[in-house]
Amino acid sequence: MVRPSTGLKAQALVAEQLAEQVRSLWAAGAPGYRTVAELGSTVLFDLSLKAGWSDVSLAQCQLSRSYVEHYRRYAMLAMHDREGLKPMDIIVGDVHPIDIKLTRADGTAVMPRAIAWLDVATQRLHVTLIQLEKGEGVKQVHVAQSFAAMCSAWGLPRQLYLDNGSAYGGQDMMEGFAQLSRRTGVELDTRLEPQMAAAPNAVVRARPYNAQAKPIEGIFALLEQQVLSMLPGWIGGNRMRQKAHDVGRAPQPFGGDWESFHQSFDQALAYYHARAQPRSRSINGQSPNQALSAAIAAGLRT
Repeated sequence: MVRPSTGLKAQALVAEQLAEQVRSLWAAGAPGYRTVAELGSTVLFDLSLKAGWSDVSLAQCQLSRSYVEHYRRYAMLAMHDREGLKPMDIIVGDVHPIDIKLTRADGTAVMPRAIAWLDVATQRLHVTLIQLEKGEGVKQVHVAQSFAAMCSAWGLPRQLYLDNGSAYGGQDMMEGFAQLSRRTGVELDTRLEPQMAAAPNAVVRARPYNAQAKPIEGIFALLEQQVLSMLPGWIGGNRMRQKAHDVGRAPQPFGGDWESFHQSFDQALAYYHARAQPRSRSINGQSPNQALSAAIAAGLRT
């Protein structure tokens, strides 16, 4: 728990954010309570640090089985929502920090950002990596370029769920999607408010808690822990965390340049797509690649 000195308001915010992350892990198809508890504990550790508990330890942030089991129903909700989904029926967009320390050309440290797109039916991820300058945030142009790259690789989604971050906000972004649909000849509805039965090619905003939109957060948590943690420079969210490289010291950055990091990340992502998820309920234990292949074999046109 967060120390009382951080304030009741801060504690309530941490509790709310932790609950959302735990729900996301279940919705993403985490294989069981042990995985959810382990990943959720690292989330609580980070949230506690940000809330002002500077001397918190990971041991003090362990989640109980009863706590994570309380949210298991979101796994069933996600399964129900995904029944009958085909690849590209729903694409979820979000921006994530990557817990790998890189070095800019001027020698300063930087953590890359990932603009990620999740195909809910197959759990495939399309990722655009960006390296921001000091004080720079993810811009709408970054998101638009990433979306165009995803469409070039996968085609246009039937429904597009966006999170509520500023990088996805604004009428300019919505008009950009509309312009893209005009150029491609495929209608992409840019209404911001989701309906009970959203129209094909609709752009909708994530609502609190939406089982379709939130799995991308859980998927990225699994990707970080199971795949990206193998890359040099991974700090696991905090340099003092036990599983991070160079425990207790300033972490060593990734040794290569931006291009070599791209190559390493692409290899890690390819491993994720090929890795079977034997205990995943959302794609029936298949790998994302197998889930896509099964859809194609069943008559999906790509």
